[in-house]
Amino acid sequence: MKRTFSTHEISDYYDQTAVHYRQWLGLKKNMALHYGYWEEGIRKQSDALLNMNRQVLKRIESGRVESFLDAGCGVGGTTLFLAGELGAHGIGISLSEKQVQEARENAKGLGLEKRTEFLVRDFRDTGFPDDSFNLVITMESLVHVADKEKFFQEVKRILKPGGKLLSFEYWCPVQLAGKKLAYLNKWVHKWAMADLWTLDNLKEELAICDFDPVKIEDITDNIRPSSRLMYLMSFPGALTTEVYKLLHKVSRFNLFHYQSVYYQYRALKKGYWKYCITHATKKI
Repeated sequence: MKRTFSTHEISDYYDQTAVHYRQWLGLKKNMALHYGYWEEGIRKQSDALLNMNRQVLKRIESGRVESFLDAGCGVGGTTLFLAGELGAHGIGISLSEKQVQEARENAKGLGLEKRTEFLVRDFRDTGFPDDSFNLVITMESLVHVADKEKFFQEVKRILKPGGKLLSFEYWCPVQLAGKKLAYLNKWVHKWAMADLWTLDNLKEELAICDFDPVKIEDITDNIRPSSRLMYLMSFPGALTTEVYKLLHKVSRFNLFHYQSVYYQYRALKKGYWKYCITHATKKI
């Protein structure tokens, strides 16, 4: 049976594990909840995290972006970067009230509170009017929901004609089953993510929603160093968790978080998942 997570469970995952992201990724400084982007000249994890924002900007084609939506914005890092660079109005949405509050504080600290908004909303049913945005972005957020088709339908509705979807997400190269799927899900379900779609599933849904053109860019090698770093963190993480739980009650997702970062790397080495950027345009 495929595993699904409620909006409350997804929010809880991020609220419970924020302490780990602060330790592992320097969340307060980098405002990032993703793998980052490694390339020549990038030597540190923090640089890779900030570089991912530059990669998003690089993939926004020339043309005026007046408004954009960051669907699953975390604490606002990408929203704030793009709002500052593009001079555009950016809206970030998250299921977590704590993340939204932190994103608003980050915006205030950067002087971007008038150019950005952060709201608690579900990206499958945003409540925004038709044709609201030039651009919609997801950054490792679409993976949490099983009914991704609802997201793509919603994006088609809220994008202006000619508007673009940029999605940075994990996918399976082919359909997995049996022991291979069970192995992958030792990571996936501990991050409150639904079973991963295949790239074929993705292409089929984009065709149904009439996005054209569509380009899928494999950047797995650019996130591989972060995947390995997380794997290495799993070993001290295991010791810390085992000691901590002797003295304290450990929340559900924190209890096995060290296992998840172990399995994400092992599954990547086995070729069970890829990291891809999807470029899709709403027909005019």
